[in-house]
This record gives sequence, C-alpha cells and structure tokens, in this order.
Amino acid sequence: MALMTPCMLISMVVYFGTVFKEKLTVIKIILTLFYSVAIVWISGKRFMLANILLLFIFYTVNLDISVEGRKKIYKALPILGIVLIGFSIFYLAVIRPMAETSSSSIYDMLRVDFGRDDVIKYVINKEIIRGERILEYRGETFLSLIGAFIPRKMWPSKPYPHYMYLTGSILNLSIHNLPAGTTPSLLEMTICNFGFWGFAVGIIFLVWICNMIDRSKDIDTKAIGLILAMVLLTQSMDVYLILIVILVAISLMVQLFKGRKVRIVIHR
Repeated sequence: MALMTPCMLISMVVYFGTVFKEKLTVIKIILTLFYSVAIVWISGKRFMLANILLLFIFYTVNLDISVEGRKKIYKALPILGIVLIGFSIFYLAVIRPMAETSSSSIYDMLRVDFGRDDVIKYVINKEIIRGERILEYRGETFLSLIGAFIPRKMWPSKPYPHYMYLTGSILNLSIHNLPAGTTPSLLEMTICNFGFWGFAVGIIFLVWICNMIDRSKDIDTKAIGLILAMVLLTQSMDVYLILIVILVAISLMVQLFKGRKVRIVIHR
C-alpha cells in the first residue's frame, strides 16, 4: 500500500509523457478519461485527479497546435476547474459523507482541502507567537524525509512523517492515536523545523525548485517539476518524494551521457 501512490505518480508521468507528445486526437482524450477514472478509483484520492488535470493542461499547451486549438484549450480550463470542485463536493457529500453536509460545512472543508492558510496560521501562532515546539527538535521531520527509504527496522528511532506531528499537535493526541491526518505545506513544515528562519527557507527553496525546472529543456522534467512545485504548497512531501528521486536520476543521466544517444539492445 505504501508503494501504490508513488507507482501511480510514475504511471501518470509515463502516460502523459508518451501519449501527449504528438497530435491531440479524440481517441487520446477518450483513453485519458478511462485512465483518469481508473487512477482515481484505485487511489481514492482527490489530489490524483488534480494531478491528472494539471498534467493534461501542461502537455496539451506544449503541443504543436494551432492558435485556434490553443483558444479551445484555454476555454476548457474553467470547465476542468469546475469538474475538480464538483468531484470534491461529490466526494464530501456522497463517497465519504461528513456528519453535517450543509453548504457551509462543505465550503469549510473545500477551503481546508484547497488552501493551507489554516495550518500555516496555526504553526505561526504555536511556534513563533507562543514559542511552543511542535517537533521534539529542529529539523526532525526533514530528517524523516531524507531517510524515507530506510526501513524502520534498521532505524527504530527514525522520526515519523511530518503530518503526524502536526495533526497530533492540533488534536492534542499522541501521534500513534490519530484518527486521520491533517495535510501540511512546505512553509508550515519549514517553520516547524527551522523556527523563524523557516519563513526564508520555505520561500528560497520554492524559488530554487522553480528556477531549476525553468532551466530545463526537457518537457517531461518540466512536468515533474510543475507537480512538485504544486505539491510543495498543498501536499505532504513524503508521498511525492519519488518525484525528487526521478528528477535527480534524470539530472545524473544528463550529466553522464551529455547528449549522447544510448542504444539498448535486447538479446533473445
């Protein structure tokens, strides 16, 4: 189960990087609809639909299409936004109904789902204004992120994912007794790990990521970077660590081969 989401993220990058490199056709759009339904159904996560819509928009606007075709795509953007919000409302009201499904409560949940100002304000109040620590020590959950691929059997004292400490602080519960998880963001995470300096660290890191991706000439690298930049502001980094691994692997391959063509021969 822990590998399911990373595998789906790799699947989406491979799918759009393969199917949407040439002319956009009706067959490709229909195939993408079936693919999207399968991914969302298997994962059960709304952010997967957001990633699919983002990749679809990115790859289609980078296709070699006419001005009229681009205008049609731009006109479809509000429709895609409505689809995402409509699916989120359906999810909250039908798939996983809340205790109260009034319009105001659904609005509150959508605001929490699509924004992160709630956790950022909570952490600023907790860490900066009141001077209370959420983590046991500075840099704790970044250490957990770096060591994500190290099994806990080999590192029994390895810190847990950041969202667990954040949720435990909000609910005043032990991280081992959480009923659910609160989604963090990059800025909230850097403030928890670095205190006042976390404001600068979060902003500088985001700018560095965007600058690094902008310098890339490869459209697939840019697509991965686009998702990563969005994730830094809206999701837990633990799930998306696989994207950083892919970017590092691509960078190493570029440095190793330096534009030389590589031919893979399979002997039977």
